[in-house]
Amino acid sequence: MELLVVISIMGILTVMIAGSFVGAQQKSRDAARKANLKSVADALNMYYSDNGVYPDGSSIDITYLMKNQSEFKVGNVIYMKKMPKETVSSLKQFEYEAGAKSFRLYANLENSKDGDCVGDCNGTTYGKVSTGCCYVITSSNIGVTSPLL
Repeated sequence: MELLVVISIMGILTVMIAGSFVGAQQKSRDAARKANLKSVADALNMYYSDNGVYPDGSSIDITYLMKNQSEFKVGNVIYMKKMPKETVSSLKQFEYEAGAKSFRLYANLENSKDGDCVGDCNGTTYGKVSTGCCYVITSSNIGVTSPLL
């Protein structure tokens, strides 16, 4: 009888620890996503500083570069050696949209309780990524829902 009680307690503790571990993994992948998008935003701002406009899909397809982990390079200037790529297959890849004077970068976060979620990325309100917690980085001259300039 005592052995059954001990085994039951061990099982309960194992389930609780495994749940915490999964949550910690999600949070660490979300932190990496945020850092990756911040790095891309920095590269885009350097490009803007050099060229006076942000790249659009016709000149440089940033979304394509991210999906293929390609180099963000124009001429001899390398803005980013290797663009980040979403690593979780169930989440849509990072997305980018831009006007000449502004941009937005979108990602889904796994932790729906993250304080940086701007809402549900349902494709109509906050951009092009799939449903779930939406994380958005914009150029400094616009807000999350402002029109692109």
